[in-house]
Amino acid sequence: MSTSWSPPSTRTYERGLQGRGATAGVLGGLRAEGWAVFHDVTWPGRQRVNQVHVAVGPGGVFVVDGKNWSVRIALLDDTIVVDGWRHDEVAAAAARAARAVADLVGPPAAATVVPVLCFVRDQPLTGRCHDVLVCSTANLRETLLARPAALTPDQVRTAARQLHRAFRVRAADVSRAGRQRSAT
Repeated sequence: MSTSWSPPSTRTYERGLQGRGATAGVLGGLRAEGWAVFHDVTWPGRQRVNQVHVAVGPGGVFVVDGKNWSVRIALLDDTIVVDGWRHDEVAAAAARAARAVADLVGPPAAATVVPVLCFVRDQPLTGRCHDVLVCSTANLRETLLARPAALTPDQVRTAARQLHRAFRVRAADVSRAGRQRSAT
């Protein structure tokens, strides 16, 4: 009998990929309703940081950090509790990513940017940790669609164009930096 073993870092990476895929699948469905969706966006201004999804629709600009954690998660008193331990730093990181995206999109959309932590779960998870929306893949779509309208269709298109351009420039900068490092 043969068993397959992989180091913890490989398993964590694979779980992360699965989580991003599950989150991307939910967000991708919003395109049919006029939303713009960007996947695997590296945080602006940084080379090696967690990748997020960005969704732009009538309710605003949502910076979604998907987490595929196989632990017990609860929201208590504006705090994320994971297996009994506080983990507010994950919400703080999501908020920093949202601020970076807000800097790219400009007014009026910048005022509508909302950080979202989305845990891969079949059960709905609803709440906040400070200024960060917390949900699960089971209710991500409904969470975003339930937000009151903050952008007109023209503003959604403008914000999406601005982000598309900024993310394309960012990808080119990262690629160029990688080529320069490998040439030295």
